[in-house]
Amino acid sequence: MKNKLNYGKCGKKCNYSLMCWQGKCVNPSSDKRHCGRCNKKCSKGSSCEYGLCSYAN
Repeated sequence: MKNKLNYGKCGKKCNYSLMCWQGKCVNPSSDKRHCGRCNKKCSKGSSCEYGLCSYAN
């Protein structure tokens, strides 16, 4: 059984802890455009750490 977090619609396997978003592998732990899950954007001026926007602020 394929892990949908790693395969999704990419058709390829992303590295461990990365998720597939529109054919690209993204890191939900640190990507401001996909913070914690796909397409969850952090507000302008905030950062994404550990999958949370503005974790350290």
